[in-house]
Amino acid sequence: MTIRYLSYSSSRPASPLQKVTAAVGAVAVVAVAIMFSALLLPLVLAVVGYLWWRTRHVRRQLREMQAQMAQQQEAYARADQTRQDAFQGETFDGVIIEGEAVRVEETAPRQPSMPPHDHV
Repeated sequence: MTIRYLSYSSSRPASPLQKVTAAVGAVAVVAVAIMFSALLLPLVLAVVGYLWWRTRHVRRQLREMQAQMAQQQEAYARADQTRQDAFQGETFDGVIIEGEAVRVEETAPRQPSMPPHDHV
């Protein structure tokens, strides 16, 4: 099986007509690319500008929420420091058993709330 290439062999140089045709084709491709980019650039800028304008209220809300969250974090930090300061001098003398619960059962019998009725 023989593979045949559609290009010219490297042993034969390109003619001046082929070189001129290639140069004109390259210039045409570059001109078409510039033309489409000149048409697309304003369109892309218009779409981006429109989206930026339409989403300005969302960006404002996000900035306000960030400021509010920062204020809340500062308030929580101050409250946590106050809590730590309040319990700093206390000590506990009892026994702490982690993970166990003690149930205390009553030893005295319960008294009925109403006396029983005699059925005659």
